[in-house]
Amino acid sequence: MEGAGPAARPGSPPQSWTALLALYGTVSFVEAVGVSQDGFRPVLAVALGAAAIVLLLMPLSPGVVALSALVAGFAAFSAATSAMVFGLVSVETPSERRSATLNLVYTPLYVAGIIGPAMGAAVAGVTLGAVFVAAAIITAVTTVVVLAWMRSRVAVSSLRR
Repeated sequence: MEGAGPAARPGSPPQSWTALLALYGTVSFVEAVGVSQDGFRPVLAVALGAAAIVLLLMPLSPGVVALSALVAGFAAFSAATSAMVFGLVSVETPSERRSATLNLVYTPLYVAGIIGPAMGAAVAGVTLGAVFVAAAIITAVTTVVVLAWMRSRVAVSSLRR
């Protein structure tokens, strides 16, 4: 294994795996601290907003390594978003309605899995970078919707007092 570098030693993980695990571990820790201090909603909004920013940076990446780092960051924020959705549903939905609620919450994801590739192909016809910009716009709009939802929840809870 000459020339393969230190990651090629038997039994040692590739360095990229170590970096990814460190990133995910850090994001998970920050997410847990954020939830314990501020609740699920603010962490959900931050994760969505960060994902939108990362998507905007992807077409600007100077090379494969930078793009890979951005993709890893997007994956981490995406995982945080999913965790926050599951957390919100588990805390705020009665147990007998959780399954149906999760199906309704994830219906847009199912639809996006069908429509998204077709839209992505059409947008990629313009330029590959446009795919990332379109995804960032959709994620930013979602962030605004979540922030509006958070604001309406705060207004309703202040009326109940």
